[in-house]
Amino acid sequence: MRVLFFLALEVPLVCSDFTSSDIESVHLSGVNSNLKGFFGGSASANHAYYVPCKEASSGATVRHGYTARISLTDFTTTGVEYLNLAASDSDLVGFQGGVATADHMYFCPFWDASGARAGKLVRVSHTDFTSSGIEVLDIGASNSALVGFIDAFATANHVYLAPSSNSQPAYHGNAVRVSLTDFTSSGIENVNLQTVNTNLKGFGGGFATANHAYYCPNYATPTYSGLAPRVSLTDWTTSGVGDGMLPPMTTSAQAEGAIEGVYTDYKLPNTASTNFAYSRYHRTVGQPPKQALAKRTASTSEWDGNKRWAGRKREL
Repeated sequence: MRVLFFLALEVPLVCSDFTSSDIESVHLSGVNSNLKGFFGGSASANHAYYVPCKEASSGATVRHGYTARISLTDFTTTGVEYLNLAASDSDLVGFQGGVATADHMYFCPFWDASGARAGKLVRVSHTDFTSSGIEVLDIGASNSALVGFIDAFATANHVYLAPSSNSQPAYHGNAVRVSLTDFTSSGIENVNLQTVNTNLKGFGGGFATANHAYYCPNYATPTYSGLAPRVSLTDWTTSGVGDGMLPPMTTSAQAEGAIEGVYTDYKLPNTASTNFAYSRYHRTVGQPPKQALAKRTASTSEWDGNKRWAGRKREL
């Protein structure tokens, strides 16, 4: 039986009966009082995982590292398991989003214990949901800008982190991916989307297709953004980035066909001058504009008001 999981309340709905009569819920904090305040989740073949973020304690915000998973075939308190990621490293708290692959559950770094932006990507083995199954890769160790991500998604080869903000209120566009088979610094790849367009920053998630990674626009200082980029999975460089904008176009036209004469006839000697070839300033009624009778060669495709001049030139 397939279910949809609502992460805040640990509530699934059966897809075949999408009504209130088939709602089930499990009170995770009834198993352990720390199991609350999650931000996102994901499912493997056997479990639903919940991503630890923060909670309020005595009026203060407390970021925590208690992740939980629940069996898809035992949606009761007996099917709940939990693991405190922060027990192995106090900075493994305040995650925002995650994704399950065939072998691991990945947790997307956003905050650390101090409230600063974090870059420690965590994964836990599906077959060893204990402290010994925890692996940590500090993405920000070699580049301090690679911190503060919201949401993770995966393909068959990589896990991807959506860039959000690497300090408050600085938003960034560093799109990071890590090899599933090389969970070390050598498996990290980064493309700075802002190199292509400075407004490509502050995303709120992402997803992948067979050919591209897509990033969901959210907030790019000082306003919300609607620029939705994608990156080629086979070209993780700036040349593989598409920002939805048309490529630059170069033209030699200078208002041709829309003005009398050529553009140089309209140049002014200074900002206060009104003296140019076709100026109507300082002329009397009935007097033709200065140089109005000057001859020029018109375009071969120009329209004279009565007929087209096909392949011929005329003089004005």
